[in-house]
Amino acid sequence: MRKITILILSVLFFIPNLYGYFSNNRSCSAFMNQCEGEGDKSPVLGQLIIEGASFFLQSNSDYQLFLKKIELSDIYGLNHVELQNIIDKVIENIEFTNLKYYEIWQTSKILDYDPTVLEKLSQFDYFSYQVNNNLNTSIFQQVTSLLKSGDIRCVYEKFYMETGEILNGLNLIKISIESNTIPEIAKCWRLNQLYLELALFGQYVSEVFFAIEK
Repeated sequence: MRKITILILSVLFFIPNLYGYFSNNRSCSAFMNQCEGEGDKSPVLGQLIIEGASFFLQSNSDYQLFLKKIELSDIYGLNHVELQNIIDKVIENIEFTNLKYYEIWQTSKILDYDPTVLEKLSQFDYFSYQVNNNLNTSIFQQVTSLLKSGDIRCVYEKFYMETGEILNGLNLIKISIESNTIPEIAKCWRLNQLYLELALFGQYVSEVFFAIEK
């Protein structure tokens, strides 16, 4: 089993191109030579973004499970130990996301932009893409503003800052659970809104970068 695991990791390690799909993926192409695997060298931006996306998606998934347990509490009651275990996992993965996006943001500051990709971003028909795919207007406008101006570093900064905001909200909910009380539902709503809006923002960024590569 150990040999199989090592083989799988080795294959993944030497994949020449890094993609991912759901959160800021391919935005690495805005920087020179940052979407290609480089063997045993330091991780390129593309790999860091995939890792950050995986932590974020897992945290969001675990938070939805947490909300499910709260939803069913009027019928089955609350298992506070179970809720504590779930919220701990939610927090752990958003902490990893936050740390990973700090690394992504800081790494991007020392990288050179690819002028060809920035030109494609500036010329992309954002309005038609939004209408044809029925995207959320306010969120896609945020994406448009950053990508059209070629400010990809601010995309990463936004993810870092807003995952930090989510983390703060989760820690408040954790305090409620540890005191054996139900967290304020309004706080759960707002935190869910933050997750969903940030998830859409990251997805829309990915969509644009995949679209300009066609």
